[in-house]
Amino acid sequence: MKRILIISGDTSGDMHASRIMANLKAKFDDIEFIGIGGENMIAQGLHSLVDFSEIAVMGFWEVIKKLNLFLKLKKEIKNIIENSKIDLFLPVDYPGFNLEIAKIAKQKNVPVVWFIAPQLWAWGKDRAKKLQNNLDKLLCVLPFEEAFFNKYDIDTKYVGHPLIESLGYDFTLKTFDEREDRILLMPGSRKQEINMHLPTILDWAKEFKQNNSKYDLVFALPNHIKQFVIEHYPEIKKYEISFNSQELMKKVKFGIIKSGTANLEATLLGLPFIMFYKTSHFNYFVGKGMVNVDYFSITNILANKQVIPELIQYDFNKNRINSAVDNLINNLDNYQKIQTDFLEIKQLLTDKKASYFVADEINKLLSK
Repeated sequence: MKRILIISGDTSGDMHASRIMANLKAKFDDIEFIGIGGENMIAQGLHSLVDFSEIAVMGFWEVIKKLNLFLKLKKEIKNIIENSKIDLFLPVDYPGFNLEIAKIAKQKNVPVVWFIAPQLWAWGKDRAKKLQNNLDKLLCVLPFEEAFFNKYDIDTKYVGHPLIESLGYDFTLKTFDEREDRILLMPGSRKQEINMHLPTILDWAKEFKQNNSKYDLVFALPNHIKQFVIEHYPEIKKYEISFNSQELMKKVKFGIIKSGTANLEATLLGLPFIMFYKTSHFNYFVGKGMVNVDYFSITNILANKQVIPELIQYDFNKNRINSAVDNLINNLDNYQKIQTDFLEIKQLLTDKKASYFVADEINKLLSK
């Protein structure tokens, strides 16, 4: 019996981790997974230690508010590592918590293979030493990360981006005229993101619909947040609600999308979009001094230029949204230029099947 401790902290990580689990099950006849994950990981047999929605938080203040929960979880996982036979720890992103667990695992001689590298190239380069000392292998998903982490003597391998695996590597993108007259709105997957973003988006949506009857608006929400959103923002029921954002990205005209994995999904599927993000004043003040990148969206970071507009913090308001939307609806040259840039970004990423390569690396390590 192989026992894998695996921890993911958000919906995209849950999806990526579940594919790795499926590949590991194909390699090992008898394997058990324990840790933290969502519905996709649970479907692959994960014994989850906590309700996923309870730990799917981000931002300094939000973590502080749940400090007791994280301390209790850390203690429980430490007890599992010390008293159960754990063959390997597989952290999937979620660096704040996973770095602490990786340290415990290494102290107990449990191998650590990390998937989806912490974005130390953007902030926290001083944490590279801590990462180096607390893992055996780092499997990164962005091509430039391999050289960056190897520079810090961290055994790093680029395995391809998991989104390529789920979305495919088709270079055919639907044009403006081929797409439906619908706008995709993605306010986030965490409660605090919903509370920060949705009031502004709903306010904008009401005004936009009054002046633009041609376009329909559709909100994409993950299943686990649906009930919270409807209970706290019942006016959202005036609009279409979907749980399949990727299918919408293939069809609709453009998107207004929170920063995160969905940015890369939209890029790979050829959907021009406006990126936004807003957090608490405290988080913004603390985080602003730590970030060391010119752009916030992964789309612009990969292109090393501004491809899509970024509405961050105080720029995330009705007027700035209207201006950015107008530039997409009424400027076909701009729309086509964005899609051309998307194709160039897509070519940066390989067609590697990330989950297979991760499972293969784990298999090699456990077979030694």
